[in-house]
Amino acid sequence: LTLPLSFTYALDNYENVYVQFCEILRVPPDVVKDMDDYLRNMLGCLDGRVYYNLYNWYKLVGVLPGFRHNRAFMETMMGVRESLSDEIAERISPHPSWDTWRGRLRRLRTGLSFLLYHFRIQRLVDRFLAEFHEHYERYRHLPFEHMRSDEIFRVYVELKRVMLSRWKAPIINDFLCMVHFGLLRRLTTRWLSDLDPNLHNDLLAADGNLESAEPTRELIRMACEVEASPALRELLLSTPAADCYEALRQSEHRDFFARVERYIDRFGFRCMNEMKLEEIDLVEDPSYLFTCLKNYLRSGTTDVEAYELREQALRERAEKQVRSKLRGWRRWVYRWSLKHARKAVRNRENTRFARTRIYGVARRMFNAMGVDLAGRGILEQPRDIFYLTLDEIYGIHQGTLPCYDLAELVALRKRAYARFAERETAPRLLTRGPVYWHNRFDPPEPEASDEEAGEHDLKGLPCCPGVVEGVVKVVRGIRDDLELDGEILVTPRTDPGWVPLYPSVSGLLVERGSLLSHSAIVAREMGLPAIVGIRGLMRTLRSGMRVRMDGKRGTVTILSGADETAGEQGTP
Repeated sequence: LTLPLSFTYALDNYENVYVQFCEILRVPPDVVKDMDDYLRNMLGCLDGRVYYNLYNWYKLVGVLPGFRHNRAFMETMMGVRESLSDEIAERISPHPSWDTWRGRLRRLRTGLSFLLYHFRIQRLVDRFLAEFHEHYERYRHLPFEHMRSDEIFRVYVELKRVMLSRWKAPIINDFLCMVHFGLLRRLTTRWLSDLDPNLHNDLLAADGNLESAEPTRELIRMACEVEASPALRELLLSTPAADCYEALRQSEHRDFFARVERYIDRFGFRCMNEMKLEEIDLVEDPSYLFTCLKNYLRSGTTDVEAYELREQALRERAEKQVRSKLRGWRRWVYRWSLKHARKAVRNRENTRFARTRIYGVARRMFNAMGVDLAGRGILEQPRDIFYLTLDEIYGIHQGTLPCYDLAELVALRKRAYARFAERETAPRLLTRGPVYWHNRFDPPEPEASDEEAGEHDLKGLPCCPGVVEGVVKVVRGIRDDLELDGEILVTPRTDPGWVPLYPSVSGLLVERGSLLSHSAIVAREMGLPAIVGIRGLMRTLRSGMRVRMDGKRGTVTILSGADETAGEQGTP
């Protein structure tokens, strides 16, 4: 579930970013104005779950020339399993003005603008990141906890103007990533089909410059330091994760405690489900950090270099296959495509990590607002603020609320979300007309995936090769048992906040996601066998089952049920 503030905050950001995208590509203002209806509705919310409004995404992609190819590239990037139907494709046409000779010239100009950014993108991304960090360091150190709600609100409006209105480089790079990865995949299929069909995935491994992987690498280095001190190791392993911070603070291990403090200062915005403002981050509760450290110590994961060598070997093996197969101009074209796909994927991860940092600042802002509003009797509890929409928070401070009994409104929404929590929803819904009228949001029917999976029980998108046989552990969120020691991690979705769990597992299975989702990219970077986009995964697997996963073929075979596995482990 995603609470109202997180949904409306994301909705506002998407509109802001994609209006900038159109401005960059010099889409005429009258066309952008006509696009307003779908730029404001890139997301939808059904039963408390957030969905992409794909119709509007296709309309946005239609701004660029080459809609037929670009829509396929977009589907790959987003992990869309069912391509756009011909019926709907016919309804998605360019703006009427583009049918004139002047409109065609405008569209040509838009296409040329996009092409020019291909040559300028690295400079733009570097400048964006430099400016971002300068502003971020200023905002993240503001004492929101000691400010009034109206003061925080003014800072939020300023932050949106200063930082979120300058998101041009990330969004242009996202579209370049869509095109370059799609092209690389297409060339691999066309020229290297007799080799591994997922060779392009291996070629993207071991880039070594993903900022989003650095928090995990630093945790492994910290585990290495703990491993060298038997007393410190015993302290952490014998203390519950929720109590480790206080136990460490009162211990004689002052140097390591200072290192933990530095980690929280740098990466305190990290948490699972980082795009949800209501989630608890490391600043509020550092127990997730200690859970990961304890996992590393139990599994012996204390060597960063071992991971780096495994990643590099995967990439070098794939590059050798390409060299042995391609010659002449084809090799040159393929290497050109690979170079730009790598750069675009790296830039995408690093700019998205900047987005995660912004969410961390926003989370602190809204938490502090909630504390102040609850203290003034406007809300009953500080965390009730997450049941308000962004417009309502604007209204609180600008006097534009038709009804300002917020406690009653929050109570109503809490009851609704309690009902939503009991419902199962489908990953994809087809609606016609007004979304909430006459459309049914029934739970998904069991998917008949036997034909697709063949002799295997489940099939998804192969991300990182490797055959792993082991016991699975299902984790849906931070409230689940996160003690891991070499199991195969099974989860509905991931984001950057899940990465610290990766070194503690032998494989990764994800129900949602695409080849360009964060879980896929970082799994390749870490050499972790992974499959994403597995239909029916969460309905089929339970903790304790034994499976065989093949990260190269994207298949999962169930070897025994949870009860059978438990019986085997209990047999003397």
